[in-house]
Amino acid sequence: MIYILLSMLVAMLVMGFITTFLGYVVHWIFHQPWSLWFYDAHMNHHQIQYPPTIFFSDKYKSAGRNSTVWLFVIAFAPVFLGIVLLTYLGILSLLLGAYSMFSLIVWGWVHDYFHDQFHLTNTPWKSLPFFLKWRDIHYVHHLDMSKNYGIVLFQWDKLFKTFSSEEDIKLH
Repeated sequence: MIYILLSMLVAMLVMGFITTFLGYVVHWIFHQPWSLWFYDAHMNHHQIQYPPTIFFSDKYKSAGRNSTVWLFVIAFAPVFLGIVLLTYLGILSLLLGAYSMFSLIVWGWVHDYFHDQFHLTNTPWKSLPFFLKWRDIHYVHHLDMSKNYGIVLFQWDKLFKTFSSEEDIKLH
């Protein structure tokens, strides 16, 4: 039983590592003009839906067919398929493979959920200090799109020198 719990914890941490890193890289790519349609679709979020002057809204403004959520899903498909392959080949047990896929989905949902919450005026999280800090860091990203590609964890931004704290820019 301890082996199963330890394996599940390791899977959650590994998926967190993979998700935050790949999420950082993909988000950075969406900000590069050479990524063409991906860039155009993501700039819709930054320049039309949520420019710094109207960062908040009462209801989240979906980008519809230009939603970068689907672009992230496409980017993560090889990771998901890799877990399936490792499970099929017996390298991961069925339980560990299923839990790894579940963890990947949970990490992705957490990133997407909090990103949406950052833009809502009446989010239920607005009184929690950790959330306000994350939201301010994300707001800095909307002010300077060369900074803060992480959504809920910013260790990759710090490592790759793309982090800028809310103190670096006068907010609101």
